[in-house]
Amino acid sequence: MAHDGMFGFEARNEKDFEQYSVLIENVILKMMQYPALRATKAEIGRLTKIHPNTLAQRNWRSTQDLSYGEWELAKGEPTSVNELLDAVKSYRKGAKRQKAPITTEAGQSSESRVAELTQKLSRALHHNALIAIELQKVCDQLDETRGAFDIARATYRRDIEQMTSELQKVKNERDELIDPQVNAQSALTNGPKLELHDG
Repeated sequence: MAHDGMFGFEARNEKDFEQYSVLIENVILKMMQYPALRATKAEIGRLTKIHPNTLAQRNWRSTQDLSYGEWELAKGEPTSVNELLDAVKSYRKGAKRQKAPITTEAGQSSESRVAELTQKLSRALHHNALIAIELQKVCDQLDETRGAFDIARATYRRDIEQMTSELQKVKNERDELIDPQVNAQSALTNGPKLELHDG
C-alpha cells in the first residue's frame, strides 16, 4: 500500500510538472505576441503562479511544437526557462529591426501615440479611483447621518411618551383632588331645604 501511495504521488507530481510546462510554453508564446509583457522570470511567475526560484531551475522537453514568426521549437526538444526567455528577447530585437515605425496622419509614430493614450488612460483611471473614494466617503457620511437621525427620532419618541405619561399622572392627581370639593359643593347646593311655615 505504501508503494502504491508513493507511485501515485510521483504520478501526480509528473502530471503537475507537465501542466506547468504547458503553462510556461503558452506564456512564452504570449510574450512573443505582446511586447508589453516583460521577458523575465518574474513575469512568468506572475502569470503562472510559479515561484521565480523554481522557474530558474526548470529543465524539460517541450510538450508541443512551438513556433512564432521565424522562431521554432519542436515537441520533445530539451529546453529551459532561460533559453525560452532568450528566444523571446532575440525575437523582439529582430522584430524591432525589421519593423519600420508606423506613423499617424498627423505624423506621430504609433509607439508615441500608444504611449500618449496609455498616459491618458492612466490619468483617467486614477481620476475615477479618486471619485470612487470620495463617493464612498459620502455614502459613509450618509449612513452615519441616517443612523444619527434614527437615534434622535427614537429618543424624541421616548421623551414624548414619558412626558405624556407624566402629564397624565399630574392630571389624574389633580382630578382626584378636585372631585371631593366638587361633590361637597354640590351637596350643599342641592341638599334638602328647610321650609318655614307661619305659626
